[in-house]
Amino acid sequence: PGIATKLESLGIFTIRDMLYYLPRRYDDYTQLNYISQLEPGRTATVIATVARVDVRAGHSGRKDFSLLLDDGSARLAVTFFGQHFLSRQIRQGQQIVVSGKVTIFRDMLQMSNPEWEHLDSENLHTIGIVPVYSLSAEVKPRGFRRNMKQLIDDWTSQVPDYVPLHTLERADLGDLSW
Repeated sequence: PGIATKLESLGIFTIRDMLYYLPRRYDDYTQLNYISQLEPGRTATVIATVARVDVRAGHSGRKDFSLLLDDGSARLAVTFFGQHFLSRQIRQGQQIVVSGKVTIFRDMLQMSNPEWEHLDSENLHTIGIVPVYSLSAEVKPRGFRRNMKQLIDDWTSQVPDYVPLHTLERADLGDLSW
């Protein structure tokens, strides 16, 4: 019921509504990079080991979570502003995947608030072609993508495709059950 109420703010009331709630764009995170190859201003995906973690008081009393990643080629500073709760999920010595825009701060490469996952997870959000949806403040992108993937896996075979098979073949299109 709680998720349904949040989805209503997006105009999603039925399974059909959600199946046809299309992404506004796709981000391509298929190219993994070494930290030493990162360029400021570009979006990149990196697999690295957490070398250090820290929770600090940020602006206006919020607590920020920062970490230092090392992939053997170089180090990358990562800051999650106002997300100190991540200190319970990300620990020193773990391997994680981060995807985000690279910047330079105090002569060091860094990412701010990147998408991230533990390396051994399904990597639904960070490795691959990732859909980006228009969402409201109460609907979080990671949870929405997870729910959307489950919904598509469970329901697309039951959606009728009204485009004739010969048209799909002639135009080299996939049917909806893919």
